[in-house]
Amino acid sequence: MRQQIPARAAAASARLLALTPSRRIGTFCNVLRRGARPAELQVASDARTAVISVSTRRAGEGCLRRSLAIVILCRVRGQWSHWCTGVRTQPLRAHAWVEAGGVPVGEPYPDDCFGLLIRVPETPRRSGGIFGDRIGRVRDPLGNLWWLQTRVEDVSPEEMERRLGDPKWARAMAYVQGADFSRGPLFQGND
Repeated sequence: MRQQIPARAAAASARLLALTPSRRIGTFCNVLRRGARPAELQVASDARTAVISVSTRRAGEGCLRRSLAIVILCRVRGQWSHWCTGVRTQPLRAHAWVEAGGVPVGEPYPDDCFGLLIRVPETPRRSGGIFGDRIGRVRDPLGNLWWLQTRVEDVSPEEMERRLGDPKWARAMAYVQGADFSRGPLFQGND
């Protein structure tokens, strides 16, 4: 019973979300996917099984609610599977499904049965600076300069050397080390 709680919560959330306009569903999915790593096929398949086990309605028709519940449950587990919607014309029918690793998860239809309309993939990972850190700075009202830093990627020594030799990264490093608070060289769009 305890293992069903996340699946039941995901199914309930999906039920409410499915009542909203499609643009809100897309916005919700775009926000929800942030910071998640790509879902493994087995994790997405297990999420589908869990959703169907707590709600038999999700086993048949009701693809929108089922697919939303699956991506929500995958996200609870720290991963994001691609949420997709599509349509076919003969006969006219819309469908929503989940993909992991480019493979539809538990779908009875052939891969090319529906023309893809919307796909919400995982968020691409941001790269850090030369050393793999994302750095920001803030000046408080008293004039103190505060540095905020977080690790976003592990960078090999070889990659660090390559970045140190790249003019783009050298300009970024000069900007970070300077006291100028204008928009830096990475934001000028000329690279």
